[in-house]
Order: sequence, then C-alpha cells, then structure tokens
Amino acid sequence: MKPDIKIKDLLQKKPKAVNFFKSIGFKNIEKENSPLRLLTLNSLANMKKINVDTLISQLEEYLEIEENKADITLLEQNKKGDITIAGVLPCPVRIPLLEKINEKIEEFELSKNHQVNINLESASKGLEWMKEIIDFDNPDTIPDISISAGFEFFLYEKSKKLIKKGFFEDVVPTPLNSDFEDINLKDPYNALSVFSVVPAIFMVNLEELNGREIPKSWKDLIFGDYENLVSIPVGDFDLFNSILIHIYADYGEEGIERLQKIMFTGLHPTVAVKTQQMKNSQKPAVTVMPYFFSRMVGNLQTVKIIWPEDGAIISPIFALVRKDKKDKIKPLTDALISKEVGEILSHRGLFPSLNPEVKNTLIEPGNFKWVGWNYLFENNVEELIIRLNKRFESLAGVVK
Repeated sequence: MKPDIKIKDLLQKKPKAVNFFKSIGFKNIEKENSPLRLLTLNSLANMKKINVDTLISQLEEYLEIEENKADITLLEQNKKGDITIAGVLPCPVRIPLLEKINEKIEEFELSKNHQVNINLESASKGLEWMKEIIDFDNPDTIPDISISAGFEFFLYEKSKKLIKKGFFEDVVPTPLNSDFEDINLKDPYNALSVFSVVPAIFMVNLEELNGREIPKSWKDLIFGDYENLVSIPVGDFDLFNSILIHIYADYGEEGIERLQKIMFTGLHPTVAVKTQQMKNSQKPAVTVMPYFFSRMVGNLQTVKIIWPEDGAIISPIFALVRKDKKDKIKPLTDALISKEVGEILSHRGLFPSLNPEVKNTLIEPGNFKWVGWNYLFENNVEELIIRLNKRFESLAGVVK
C-alpha cells in the first residue's frame, strides 16, 4: 500500500477501510462527496501528526482481520448461542487467547448443554462495531461477558449508570497478584473484572539524547529538555487516551501542552523499533510504547528500556460480567481469569496478569501509575477523552 494512494481509490479497492478511517476520527469519510476522499494516505497521516508507515501498518492489520474469512473468530460468529461473549483482545496474544478460551467453551457446552456465541476481535479494530450492537438502554443487547481495554465506551455515562445500579459484578477474587499491591484496581461498585493491564514504558536511544539525561520518570519526560524528541503512541487509542488522562490528572493543561511539545512524531511501536536498527534514519530520542514491544529491541547497544520510576501508566484489560448470568457462566469467567490465560497474557504478551499464581516478567522498579476508578467515575470519560484529544491536536496544529 503506497502513501500517495488517494483515499477514494483505496476505498474503491478496499471498502472495509472506511470504518478504520472513521474509528481514528475522520468523520463523514463514508460519504461520496467527502473532501477527505480526495486526499492521500500521506495527507491523512500528516493531519493526524503520525508517521505514514504507522498509519499504513495499522490499516493493513485492520484489513487483514476484516478479510480473513478463515479466522477463528469469524468461524465462531456463525454459531447462535444462548450465551454471548463479545469484545476485544490485545493483538499480540489474541490468537492463543482465543484458542484457550474456545477450548474452555467446548468443555462448557458439552457439560452444561449451552451454546456460546463468541465474537472477540483484535483491539486494533477498535470498539465502533460494539457501539453498533450494544445499547446500554436496552439490557437485551448487552453480552453476558464484554471484554475491553482502556476507558472508551464501557466507561461512558450510559454504561456507568448500569454499573452503579449493580448490573455487572466483579468476578476476580482477592488477593490479587502482589505486583499490584500498591494500586487499587477494584472499583467502588464491584462491577469491573480487571484481569490484566497494558503498561507504557520508555525506549531510549542513547545516541539521540545528545548529552541529555535519560528520563527516569514521566515527570522527567514531560518537563525535561526533550522538545520534538519523543515518539508518542497516538495511533494506539486505548493507551494514548490513558496517557492523556493520567498526564492531565497529574499536571493539568500544562501537562498536555508539554506532552505535545516533546512529541517527535507518532510512530507505531513496531516502526519505532525498526528505525532504531537502521543507519542514517531519523530516530526519536525516546519512544513511549507498550511494554510488549520492548522484547523486539534485542541486544541493541544504543537502546535502553526504562520503566518509569513513578510507575508505568496502565490501560486496564477488563470484563463486564452480567450479574444475572454470573452463576450460569461461572466456568467461562473462571477460565478468563485463570492462571493459564494469565500466563498467555503475561509471558507471551508482557501484559501483566492480576492472577496471584502468575509470575509476571517485569523490570525494575515494576510499579504502576493508575489514575484510579474514583477519578474515572467522577469525570465524564467520553467528554474528557474528546476534549483532551482536541486540545492535543490543536496544539499540534491538526485541522479536521
């Protein structure tokens, strides 16, 4: 896929790409007369202030998910069941997680005489498709188990009303994994079943620092001398939104302004790691990225992985389990929060598990920065995400 392809030509060849563009903020692009259709992929990337290779990588990943009709999830979608599981899973471990979950589903169906309808997409697909099938004003549309990462949709005001009414129930028992003893991931309504997290860490290119200090914390990074030197994962919406919310909660508008000032570009972590391995390429001095991508660095002597001293900002991976179905589906929720699933998340994806039997692979200091459920329930998350993104984009000169 070439950067100079016009959007109208791309959509003619790949009509399913329209939902990808809508999910990243290009409204009305589905309309034939939209001026956005006259632009190129490169132009859209510039509008979003992200690297065009990152945009292409994300688009190709999205289309692969959409078009692979042999995909294990699409096979499962053809089933009509009396129990429904829907949501998203982290991209790097989605397939092994699906295999394990489907294994447990088969056992459940044989022993309990139930049929399970499962639809678990890659997190890169976003949640737009779930917004089309779930109406929080109509409980009949709500899956028995909904799985998500981040704060979008499931923490908006309509879903919060159901959470506060006790419609969902937390199925993750205590004690939790000791790696999480310094933060509280139990919400005040006993509704959200957090079973893993996506941590954000720093990849530092020692040569590109040009004598600057290595940032040891988020405070160092935000307020240090790193203007135009930091790659920020603007394309990873769940994690980017979490970063925005955490920085705003700690440092207010000044923090968002500083975050934009230090931004070099928005590279997909895969692209960011590849640039570190290339000679004579433009490289960010610091890349903020999910912990998972740190394993791609290998033995590069010029690169150092830093776990922030004030904690890796996290985006929670959680389930919303219907309280009226929790006893009926207990074997399924037990599987979701099991040691086996926890080890897939933690060992294969570097997404730390809350299961106390899982040995998470963390680097020092291995602590987490968490804004807290109280903050998220006291604020309108949907409005906050929209406002912070608009503020960040306005500072970056993004025009829509």
